[in-house]
Amino acid sequence: MTRTMYENQDDRNNEQAIMERLAAAWNIEYHKLPMSYRMDFAVTKADAIVGFAEVKMRRMNWGQYPTIMLSMSKVHTACQYHQSLKLPTVFVVGTMDGGCHYTHLHDVPGQAKLVYGGRTMQTRDSADVEPCYMIPVNKFASL
Repeated sequence: MTRTMYENQDDRNNEQAIMERLAAAWNIEYHKLPMSYRMDFAVTKADAIVGFAEVKMRRMNWGQYPTIMLSMSKVHTACQYHQSLKLPTVFVVGTMDGGCHYTHLHDVPGQAKLVYGGRTMQTRDSADVEPCYMIPVNKFASL
């Protein structure tokens, strides 16, 4: 049975806006990846892939919480990409206060607590609760 797709057009618009900021700051281009790649974007320069990005808009102000949560499976995929391709993998987070922050996903396992959690307040289905990394906000840099 296929899981319901919860991403909507607002989510895609938010991702696009966040990646536009990243592209301007880092002088890169980006390309939305098919879901099967488990990362949101390929990052390119002169058509060569130079990294990958996972992007989230969080309905919070930066610093409101001590950590940012991300699925263990996303981190695992990013680590595999980094190890096998020798390319950086970043997690970029936009916030309601206009902030835009990033961290290198391949560094997360040594810097973040692994918990069993996820979307527990408004659970949509059983896959919403899973192993997740709680990444300290001080491990992120600002754009």
